[in-house]
Amino acid sequence: MISHSYPTISQNDLEAVSRVLSSSQLSKGELVPKFEKEFSNFIGTKFGVATNTGTSALHLYLLTLEVKPGEEIILPSYVCTSVLNAITYLRAKPVLADINPVDFNISFASASKKITNFTRAIIVPHMFGLPADLGKFLKLKDIPIIEDCAMAVGATYQGKKVGSLGDAAFFSFYATKMLTTGYGGMFLTNSKILADAVSDLRNFDERIDYK
Repeated sequence: MISHSYPTISQNDLEAVSRVLSSSQLSKGELVPKFEKEFSNFIGTKFGVATNTGTSALHLYLLTLEVKPGEEIILPSYVCTSVLNAITYLRAKPVLADINPVDFNISFASASKKITNFTRAIIVPHMFGLPADLGKFLKLKDIPIIEDCAMAVGATYQGKKVGSLGDAAFFSFYATKMLTTGYGGMFLTNSKILADAVSDLRNFDERIDYK
């Protein structure tokens, strides 16, 4: 059997986990905001919100956009099913675009033909560490571009790390990803309003309101 992927776990990793378990802070201890800050600094965004999965990071962001049932989210036909799940959680309509045959990333030519008056966002994954060609996507007006960086932590596009270029980005730290916390995810943005909104939804026991 050929393994899909295998995590590298060092003695330092084991000791770090042990320290967290010994601290009795198992959900949002002092390491969580530190991780959010260091990770967002590494990617080059102002704000980061850690989540339990990458799917949750995307789901919460779509909630902040107030995506309504039947409204459309464009995504590539070749991507992790969890991206599709986040859309269907809201009963929104996933609209599939073709991919480029060379790098397996979403095709702008295909995606642009799928845009309608009901399009609320376009999800642009960076597959297998290869950055998608974001240039034309970022020129689209009034359509949020969401970067899916689950497979491309540290990759760069035109001198900037992916995850810092779109309106928002999400990362997955699932067991098979480049950087893993077992499960886990991260939402990144340069907008304090968006970061606060996602954080408010994440902190279900410390919500500002229940509108």
